[in-house]
Amino acid sequence: MVNFNNSKIGILLLSHGSRLPQGEEVIKSYVEMFQTEYPGIIIDYAFMELKQPNIPETINKLTTENDIEKLIVVPVFIAHGLHTKRDIPKILGIQEEDFDIDNTNHHHHDHKSEDEDQSIDFDGEIIFTDPLGADPRIYEIIKDRVFNNF
Repeated sequence: MVNFNNSKIGILLLSHGSRLPQGEEVIKSYVEMFQTEYPGIIIDYAFMELKQPNIPETINKLTTENDIEKLIVVPVFIAHGLHTKRDIPKILGIQEEDFDIDNTNHHHHDHKSEDEDQSIDFDGEIIFTDPLGADPRIYEIIKDRVFNNF
């Protein structure tokens, strides 16, 4: 078991955000699962848009309340998209991935919030992971949903 006590590593779980309360309940549940399995872990959640807390707000809270040198940011999204390739890296102040927005067929409505201009006050290392992706463990959950409804 990983010991997160005295760790200089923080974890941020990102959700897209929704006007409905279920999205926040789910991401909070993941945070609680981590805290139960790894007591002493430094972890919190944030939303890309539509809901609070936003990304800069949570990062600033995590880094001022804790002595963090590294922050692992995990987008709890199924696949890469505009948010994970463009918007979130920009907010995090890290190198944006090459993403040919002009040659994709998409309809994106910009849901900018008043606090989008809020900056992140953290000079440590930020690691931005891939989204969940096509993972056999997620496939098993999908199968369960299908076969439980036969």
